[in-house]
Amino acid sequence: MRIALFAMLFLVAFNVHSHTDTNLKLNDGYLIGLPENYSPAKFDFNTLTLSISGKTVTFPECVRDMFAFEVDDLQVTASWYHDIEEEDSLPPYITIGSKGMHRNYLLINMDTLKPVALEWGYGGNESDMECIRKFNVKNT
Repeated sequence: MRIALFAMLFLVAFNVHSHTDTNLKLNDGYLIGLPENYSPAKFDFNTLTLSISGKTVTFPECVRDMFAFEVDDLQVTASWYHDIEEEDSLPPYITIGSKGMHRNYLLINMDTLKPVALEWGYGGNESDMECIRKFNVKNT
């Protein structure tokens, strides 16, 4: 009985602290599912242009190979409810990439529209880092 109770408490505690991104929908280019302070948000798959709340970035040529898939395979998720006071916390972000391809996605800071380099994802090597430096965000 004690073991079952301990296991149940562990699972409840784990679920409270686990994190799941919010899946976004793309509807006529608009990203649906973000909070108001990150709206309006748009993503043009053909030009690889992302706009969020008055800022726009067109992804540089060096990441276009990552998006060599059909728009039906596009997956866009976001997370904006992090405790940014924590030392290793990520900023509010949006991920754009291919379903099921963990390496083939970009993690973009929603406040700056700059990519977030990840050791276990895009940005894990010098070539990726060089590409990340080519992102040019514009106020629209």
